[in-house]
Amino acid sequence: MRIKKRQNGCIIELDDGSAWRIWPNDVERIKEWTHSTKLTIYKFNGDFCTHVLFDRLQGICVRAIDAAEHWPSEAMPQRDHAPIAA
Repeated sequence: MRIKKRQNGCIIELDDGSAWRIWPNDVERIKEWTHSTKLTIYKFNGDFCTHVLFDRLQGICVRAIDAAEHWPSEAMPQRDHAPIAA
C-alpha cells in the first residue's frame, strides 16, 4: 500500500482507503515518507497500539491505531517541563 494523503503530520491515509494515527513519538521517523513509500500493515497486540506500519525499503516501523481512534491519555508520552524560577 502507498500513502495517499497526510494530515496534521500524524494521520496517514493509504491508497486502500485505510487511515492510521501514528504514535506521537514515531511521527518524526516518518517525515520523509512520500506518496511512493510502500507500506505493509501488521496487526500488533501492544498495550496501546493495535498495528504497526512498516516501510521495508527504509527499515522504518511505526506504531499506529485507526485514525478514528485516539490515544488513551495514560499512554501519551509525558513532556518534561523545566521548573519555573521564582
